[in-house]
Amino acid sequence: MESALTKLHAQMLLERILAWSHCFPLQINSIQPTRNLLSVLRMTVLRISCLKLSQTKPTSMTISRSLSSLDSPLKLVLAHGLQNGSGMIEGHEDHFWGYMFYKSFTTLKLAVPRTDQEEIPLLSNEIIELARSLMQFSITHLGSVCTPRNFHLLAGLLRSKCVPIREVALHLAARIITRWSAGLSGTVPLTAPATYLFNLVTLSSMHIQLRADLQKRIQTEGHQRRLCFSTFVTTGIEFLSKFYHLEKKIIRRKNGLPARNTFLHKPLIKFATKDSLHVTWLASGKQAPMMYKLELADPLCGVPEHLLQFRVVHRGAHASALVNGLSPSRTYLFRVVIEDVSSELYSPHFLVSPIAALQTKKAPAFTFDHTRKGPAIKLSTNALGAIFEANETWATVLGSSPFMSQCNSWEFEIINSSSLFLFVGVASLEANLTTFLGGDEHSWGYIGDRALYHRRMKSRLYGERFGHGDTVGVILNMDYGSLSFSKNGMDLGVAFNGLIGELYPAVAFYNQGQHVALIEHAFKCPGAGEILASSPFSFNIDQACESFDLMSSMTDDLPLSDNSFRRLHNLRDLWLRGSARRVKTCFGFEVTISSHVDPSLHTANGQYVHTPRGNAFVLGSAFGLTWFDSGKNVGAYFYTSAAVRREISNGHFQIVPCSGNANNTTPSCRLHSGTEDDPPTQVRENLRKVLADKKMHHSVIREINEVTQSSKKTSWNIEPTLLLEHLRTPRADRNIKSFYEFAGTHVALVLLLNDDILRGFRYFIADLEHAFWYEGNPQSSPVSGNYISTSLFKFRNSILKETKHRLFQIFAEQTATKAKQAEDDYDYPDDLTQVVLNRFKASTALGTSQCKERLSLSLFGQLFSNLHLLCPRLLRMGYTHPMDDGQERTFKVKFEGEGVDDYGGPYREIFAQISNELQKTSQAPNNLLRCVLPLLLPANEPFKFVINPGLTSQSSNSTFEFLGKLMGVALRCKVALPLALPSSTWKIIVSQELVINDLLHMDNGAFAMISQLEQMLLCADNNACQSLMDMSGIKWTARLSGNSNLDLIETTGNTLAIGEIPAFVSALYKCRLRESETATWAIRKGLTSIIPKFAIPIFSWNEIETKVGGVPGVDINILQSNTEYDDGISPCDRHIQTFWEILHSFDDTEKSAFLRFVWARARLPNSSNLSQKFKIQVRVFRT
Repeated sequence: MESALTKLHAQMLLERILAWSHCFPLQINSIQPTRNLLSVLRMTVLRISCLKLSQTKPTSMTISRSLSSLDSPLKLVLAHGLQNGSGMIEGHEDHFWGYMFYKSFTTLKLAVPRTDQEEIPLLSNEIIELARSLMQFSITHLGSVCTPRNFHLLAGLLRSKCVPIREVALHLAARIITRWSAGLSGTVPLTAPATYLFNLVTLSSMHIQLRADLQKRIQTEGHQRRLCFSTFVTTGIEFLSKFYHLEKKIIRRKNGLPARNTFLHKPLIKFATKDSLHVTWLASGKQAPMMYKLELADPLCGVPEHLLQFRVVHRGAHASALVNGLSPSRTYLFRVVIEDVSSELYSPHFLVSPIAALQTKKAPAFTFDHTRKGPAIKLSTNALGAIFEANETWATVLGSSPFMSQCNSWEFEIINSSSLFLFVGVASLEANLTTFLGGDEHSWGYIGDRALYHRRMKSRLYGERFGHGDTVGVILNMDYGSLSFSKNGMDLGVAFNGLIGELYPAVAFYNQGQHVALIEHAFKCPGAGEILASSPFSFNIDQACESFDLMSSMTDDLPLSDNSFRRLHNLRDLWLRGSARRVKTCFGFEVTISSHVDPSLHTANGQYVHTPRGNAFVLGSAFGLTWFDSGKNVGAYFYTSAAVRREISNGHFQIVPCSGNANNTTPSCRLHSGTEDDPPTQVRENLRKVLADKKMHHSVIREINEVTQSSKKTSWNIEPTLLLEHLRTPRADRNIKSFYEFAGTHVALVLLLNDDILRGFRYFIADLEHAFWYEGNPQSSPVSGNYISTSLFKFRNSILKETKHRLFQIFAEQTATKAKQAEDDYDYPDDLTQVVLNRFKASTALGTSQCKERLSLSLFGQLFSNLHLLCPRLLRMGYTHPMDDGQERTFKVKFEGEGVDDYGGPYREIFAQISNELQKTSQAPNNLLRCVLPLLLPANEPFKFVINPGLTSQSSNSTFEFLGKLMGVALRCKVALPLALPSSTWKIIVSQELVINDLLHMDNGAFAMISQLEQMLLCADNNACQSLMDMSGIKWTARLSGNSNLDLIETTGNTLAIGEIPAFVSALYKCRLRESETATWAIRKGLTSIIPKFAIPIFSWNEIETKVGGVPGVDINILQSNTEYDDGISPCDRHIQTFWEILHSFDDTEKSAFLRFVWARARLPNSSNLSQKFKIQVRVFRT
């Protein structure tokens, strides 16, 4: 219930906006649009408190700064909308929102051409965003807007050449479809005739065309290896997911089940291209529309048909589909499945067609890649030729298709080359394309001067010289891990062994005019275009839709779709039986492997056998492939069944002796009799209870995180018995006791969600700059972004810690700047910044009385002078010198006047000293405690600091932005920067909702006063409470940090009335928590210039605090487990054991001091497995 004061302020604000807009019509047209227009308009028409947009009073000056406007298309929308908005306070919403919808649609329709030649007016992003907001609120507040006519109006916007407008249309159309689905369920009135909906799902081709457009877009963006897909892709998937859900409901209402005499024929090709197939099929004897699924299997050579892993590439009532993103000259297996949609309960496939083998058109297996080439390389029109246009500099170009299995070969024709400085070979995606092949550890090259190169070293002389006019063949046998070459048809023998992973063909040029071409008839590449079912690149539109359904079920307590439930049921059984484990592969992703082994191997899981790549342990099988691990920390690799049978005849895969023993199995666990064999209906009921109990769900996630950290196992490999033992401990949550019965369902749900996020994160992180917001941020909007693009934000409490850290690692690696390669590995790159710092000058300056001098001469100030003008790209550099012992850095430190070489220690030390400088306190003249540097202020809570709200100038914002950059550098380099900031600051950084308890960490006095005021509201005697308030003299004023006062309303002379307590508490609470909002957003701006903006909100506020500042205290057990001992020293030696005993006896201050002395770090990184190890060396005696 809104207070009279809130209504009064809203009405006054509305009157000011109307008066201002009417009095200055010419000025309105001259103002440039800003993002604040949407906030002002939404605040007004939705009767939001005046204090929601700003912590200050809503004066005319605030309005004039905030109100933007008004390109001519939306001038009427604002003028008439606000006039109707005044009626909203009286309750007339329908007319307002109907008017807003049609006016906004008219605005967007201006950018839709009626003919191809028609000029398209450009609309600013602010205008599009405003129209989107108004139309979305119209759909939300007025159900009668969700009509077939409006749906087709939005569908017409899909012809726009403006991608943001198409995104708006898709997003709003999805909202209308959602409302129609709710209408079919009876929860809201149905605003569309049932006949129209039936024709929409059975006759309309809009979703088919949209799916084809999305497939092309995903293929293009995926080929570019983009970190995230565009918002058009995520919005389109949101629409398809909603459409499929509506389609299933419509078919169910029409009793869409096949008759008994229905027969599904094999799928047929309607037409084929080199990268797509148009597939059609026929169901004879059908009596009603049915839900079809077209499934595709990427056949790895030799995988039996019953072990093929099919993935959905089309679903719906249409009996044809266009499948894009295929490889040329390759056979794919298709089948059609009719879904049983008679109920929401789990049901297996109802009817399956025979499998059909369909082939794409013949074309080269790969070409040169336009997106993966060094500078000055020009490709021919068909991309089969490459010409180098620079001179005496190296550049590399990769092929378009990778190889990870089978024996593949291709040939190059050297059309022109003036020298022998030309490389052919293979490389991974991590290879440096501005150097020669073999110039790093990610490429292998054969130069025309008859030599082999790898890791920037000449391996050996090999083969013969080649050059102008020669034909060089490449034979890459991934089953053996070997690379061979040929010259003019003559085999030169094996050049390299031990190759593993996903490798691309490659050529490196040096001299101008060098010209190389692929020979079309020489391709023999059966391994081209292979995609493993568990790889991130196999995650397609339908799997993204399933993930969207899974997330919707978790938030809205809806039943899971059949596919999602089937996956959950299988994962639950595997976990309960202990018959699967998660392993990292050599291809860079993880795979869940079953303990079952191909019978043709005649071996068991865990045995040590001789493979073509060398001796390895048998791990198990997955996707019809047998997986092995050599134990050399390179990741698991696989062999197909055909390769196993072939190599057994060559003497491979025989059991060999092993000195060690691999424990590759996990013990099974039976929680209660028959748990593993519960019928699907029982599991479905358990799942319903699991989804309904959010508190238990979060408790389970917390326990899994704790067990993962203590056991040093991945969440997927935690044995059921180990988790249950942990739950029996006294510190386990009482709420977890009912977990015993639903253990498998709980764990399977968590693992399923995290697996989808790890594999499909590119679908879930688009446009998060707008999707992540918090109440009161003037730079963001809650209606920006779609459901999918906000998924990581919504589910961050359901994402496991190891998943978050893995995602962060991926984001950081893919956005890192590579340093230029120096001629000598021990020389520093030219683009690595060196900063010179004077610690003596900084120490002296901290004692001066001049605040500016203290700040500018401090280490923080000196570093600011050196780095704040640098391009953020240089601060994202991840360089490690051979002498740095694995320490990543973005700049090199030189301490002036000190004989210290920076091999990692000084670099880490500077972050620790800056942390101490910022939080060092002294006694002010008024006997209050203050920070020596003015950026922070001591909070009321001990050892906590708040951002100084008095620093609001542009220069202060630049300083805070630089502090955010330092936090980002610390995150990238895994260096601790401990900052004891309150929870409110960290919450704003990660876009987490603020709560009243956040005030306790920064001002316990204000928190106590608010608690007392809330208690007064419960008092029955209002007169006594009012007298008490009059005596206390509480007024509409807030005391900020630093003891400055701020008026909450214009008139502050009178004391607070009893009826004004709710409004005062709300205003005070928001004012205090956001007192340093500008500075905090400057910190966030600096942080997101170094760390991708979508990597921050996946963490909660306390997780990002720990990730930036490290874990408080020093865990000696973690330090001991990450210690390396020099030759001649053993951890069992008596003096070593005594050393650890003494360290255990230290308090936290002494442990931190010890760590900083020997390792230049005050805290350990936030991990139990440190990438940089602690070392104990033998004492060296000098003579």
